[in-house]
Amino acid sequence: MTTAATLFQKYGAAQEVLISVQGLHSHTNQAIDDRFVVLEATNNDVLGESLTNQRLYKIGTSPDVQIRPNKIKTELGDRITITADTLQLQELAVTDLMARLPQNAYLSGSLVLDDIAEVQLPLELESFSSLRVFGGQVELANAKPSQLEVLREFWILSGKLIVKVRS
Repeated sequence: MTTAATLFQKYGAAQEVLISVQGLHSHTNQAIDDRFVVLEATNNDVLGESLTNQRLYKIGTSPDVQIRPNKIKTELGDRITITADTLQLQELAVTDLMARLPQNAYLSGSLVLDDIAEVQLPLELESFSSLRVFGGQVELANAKPSQLEVLREFWILSGKLIVKVRS
């Protein structure tokens, strides 16, 4: 995991960092053999997007990981450009926000919604949960715009999002 983290910290802003992982899913004990694009990295864990199913997984040794690796191979992939914009949101329908976002974006930040008690997010046990309700708001961590679909009925009272696009 350290090699993946080091390569990501050194090259991740300009080049894809790919990992091939063999291990076990921590919730299902199912064998995992997949490749991932690294989106974030610490010394113990990486957040990777599966090249097989495009879902996010936290991979490593922390208690909240979905995949515990036995074997990891790290390599550098294609050159990329990452652009990041910060959006301050006020009085906006979630559907209007969805229409403004590029579909290949990753969203991180928080949204204060009307009727927050009514928000029903799907429970994600098998993959990384990009959306969660916490402290009276919806927290986003590398969420894709399509994941906002579950919030389409709501109105954003205020919020701040970092919109990262990898191309």
